[in-house]
Amino acid sequence: MIANKTIAFVFLFLSVIVNGIGNFLLKGAATEKVSKITGPLLTKNFWISVALLCIGFFLYLTSLKKIELSIAYPLAASLTTALVAILAVIFLKEKLSFYQILGIGLVLGGVWLIMK
Repeated sequence: MIANKTIAFVFLFLSVIVNGIGNFLLKGAATEKVSKITGPLLTKNFWISVALLCIGFFLYLTSLKKIELSIAYPLAASLTTALVAILAVIFLKEKLSFYQILGIGLVLGGVWLIMK
């Protein structure tokens, strides 16, 4: 399905974006006022999140056909972590401490080193 490594990296980065948004929406589903019986299972955010996380999984799985696991997993995990933190600051008005910002910077620096 994947012709070359460049396309595999596109799939990997798409999986990061889709998973980041999926996790962000999962937070919305977890904090919505819902029935004590069903919990977040009947909310729109929950089901959109599940769909996005599944799509992200298959994008990641597809990228593994051409990218070594020792590169793909650290990239996906660290970039998703940074993206979720950034989305939380922008849309949920969460505050990051100096050390959290420094940590995100170090994570992104680590991503840069992995890509070398």
